[in-house]
Amino acid sequence: MSEGKCYLCGRIIKKRGAIRHLKKCLKEETIEKKVDVFHIGLFAYRDYWLHIEVPVDYTLRDLDQFIRDIWVECCGHLSEFYTHKDMQCSMEMRTKLKNALKVGDEFFYIYDFGDSTEITLKVIEQRKGPGFRILMRNLPIEFECKICGKKANLVCPYCYETFCDKCAEQHAAEEGENDIDFMLPIVNSPRCGVCGYEGSEKYGDI
Repeated sequence: MSEGKCYLCGRIIKKRGAIRHLKKCLKEETIEKKVDVFHIGLFAYRDYWLHIEVPVDYTLRDLDQFIRDIWVECCGHLSEFYTHKDMQCSMEMRTKLKNALKVGDEFFYIYDFGDSTEITLKVIEQRKGPGFRILMRNLPIEFECKICGKKANLVCPYCYETFCDKCAEQHAAEEGENDIDFMLPIVNSPRCGVCGYEGSEKYGDI
């Protein structure tokens, strides 16, 4: 079961208990809460997930920029929000969240219409908060080297298999490469190993 770090208290919490834990943590907060916010959960491939608070006056473009900053931005690809999982009914980026969403709504995001990264978002709650912030984020996922079984730290962008440094050299030779510079680092993102993505400069891995 995937685990995440609560940014409010620092505890490590299982994914299935995240919402329950956050409600308790938020109830115990003593900081001033000035603005209306949505609690939004973001869920992606391979158990990458986030919980955030976003002011309802933010636009979808603001939310798009956050997703780019923390999870996906590599080459300035196009992105879009949709109201349906089959990527129908796109949502206007200039729209304020309060005019596009309500509690219980599920909506969808795609970054890059070639090597796509797709994310499901859900509006969990509306309440007062201090502003935009991350509430909880999944811990980095550990991968095994395909060849030796030890912890991997590189991923091949051709086959998406993962390798340790030593075995990466063997795999590079099999791929006809002279060195391992073409491989990508394993990072805490659903875009790990895709295109030229090397992680978030702004948020890091946790």
